[in-house]
Amino acid sequence: MKKVILVVTLLFGLVLTGVAQDKQTKKDKKMKHECTEMCKDKKHVYKHGERKHKCSKECHAMMKENQ
Repeated sequence: MKKVILVVTLLFGLVLTGVAQDKQTKKDKKMKHECTEMCKDKKHVYKHGERKHKCSKECHAMMKENQ
């Protein structure tokens, strides 16, 4: 019985580890921010696809134009 509990616990741990890695991989897909001339006085302008970017109506319109 102890072996069964040990095996179940180990499998559960492996599953949780896989889920945590999947979440990290999704985060890493977004680009890191690189400052441009538009960033001034510690106020950053984030491009589409960069972390912390929030799409606006203008952003969506530009994405549709570029397709």
